[in-house]
Amino acid sequence: MSEKSFMEKALDLDHRIIASVVFVIITVILLYPISVPFPISTYGQAYYDFVHSIPAGSTVGFMMGDTPSTKPQMKPSTVLTMEILWEKNCKIIYWCDQAISIPLMYEYIEDAVAKLDRELEYGVDYVNLGYIAGEETGQAAFFKDIRAVTAGVDIYGTNLDELPIMDEVNDGYDMPYGFTNNACQCSQPQYVRQWQMPYGVQLGTINCAMDLPAISLYLATGQIKGTAYGLLGSAEMEFLTELSVLPTVRLWPCHLQGCTSPYLSSWGTSSTSRQDQGGRANMAVTVGMILASWICIMLLTLLYGDNIVSRTAEHIYMGVIAAYELIINLKFFYEKGVLQIAQPGGTHFIIPVILGIMIYFRLSERTRWLYRYPMAILMGSMLGVTIRTTVFSQIIDQMLGNFPPIAPILGVPAGQAISNLIIIFGSLSALVFFIFSREFTGPERYVHRFGRLVLLGGFGATYGNTVSYRYELMAGTFISNILRPAELLPYSFGFVIAVAIVLVIAFKTGISQWD
Repeated sequence: MSEKSFMEKALDLDHRIIASVVFVIITVILLYPISVPFPISTYGQAYYDFVHSIPAGSTVGFMMGDTPSTKPQMKPSTVLTMEILWEKNCKIIYWCDQAISIPLMYEYIEDAVAKLDRELEYGVDYVNLGYIAGEETGQAAFFKDIRAVTAGVDIYGTNLDELPIMDEVNDGYDMPYGFTNNACQCSQPQYVRQWQMPYGVQLGTINCAMDLPAISLYLATGQIKGTAYGLLGSAEMEFLTELSVLPTVRLWPCHLQGCTSPYLSSWGTSSTSRQDQGGRANMAVTVGMILASWICIMLLTLLYGDNIVSRTAEHIYMGVIAAYELIINLKFFYEKGVLQIAQPGGTHFIIPVILGIMIYFRLSERTRWLYRYPMAILMGSMLGVTIRTTVFSQIIDQMLGNFPPIAPILGVPAGQAISNLIIIFGSLSALVFFIFSREFTGPERYVHRFGRLVLLGGFGATYGNTVSYRYELMAGTFISNILRPAELLPYSFGFVIAVAIVLVIAFKTGISQWD
């Protein structure tokens, strides 16, 4: 038997060893960033230019969809964007499409306001419309009639007609500039379909690095003006706004303020930062931060195989998320649906409220069959809402965007011309490979093979980007939930020792298997 090559030996390594080494390397880099100069990306520069091109005093729509796990990547770009807009006296209308984003929306607005040299007035400079349920169907309805979907009130219950910022703001046309903060759900296309295309909105996005392949086509066609993606996008925004002297590869731009889950950190969050004897600000340790640290440690034990500790943490985390999401959605259902029946002209809410109640019939074995009716209506309406704009936003506009004059070859720098040629021939050859499955034997076989390479390259880039993002996410969560602030370390490492003892006992007794 021939001796294995170095690559074969490397592939035979236990995945736990490989993951641990990569995890440690990324953690060290994030704790002690290495300044490595790099050119500002085209996407980052386009996003920065788009933010600054918005006329002073404009009304801007801002959808918040961030999550605790993506907060370290996306918060800096989000807060900087808000700050720049307010410096130009723009009026910002906020809402979110995920229940999980509500606490973060409050936090980001508060941090952006604190950076300004002037006081902002709620209802004049900005307004918070709260959570809009319903995924793409809900967003489509929101852009069609803002007051109908919000029941005419903001997140605090204030009548929108009493807020000066909402004067003459009724639909998507009245927010000519928009931003979406999307957390790793690749939901940007729905805002192209339901906001940018029907209402002619100029749209910019803030998203995690993993979403970049999903929106690159819209960036190429100009449907999305620019994007700040992931840690790199935040680093670029800090550099371009002169908050940092040098952009660095995968800079940890939010200074590891962390992604502590809002569910767990809600206990004791009234504590404020305090100063140590050296005058440095330190965050007071709260019960919520300790619990978040412990849950994080328990979840990370999954790296060494499925075990009783990681399963316990998964059940706790999923239970908390399910309860939180259920409460927020029931609150939306009650306030925006049930209560509206008693309002003048609100009888048309009766059928949607009944259908909404029927969704919960799934919880009973005897009534589960009734649950299919509202779900069928929901799926049908979502399909109809999506298809009506998909033809233009994702087929016609994409075809036009991949050919001159939108993708010019002549009269542009050589690098851009080559890039446009690759897009044109890559798109055509990929279509040939995807549509024509017969065997090619003539010269056209090269087009077929090139199309296959284009698709493989696209899939590979998406996979690599995803893996890179996941490692960053894991290391960032470890740092911000376990190592920061310093006062948290005794609780974290004390719990690590306890977990290690439990794991040794579990593996030795056979409760968990080392697979």
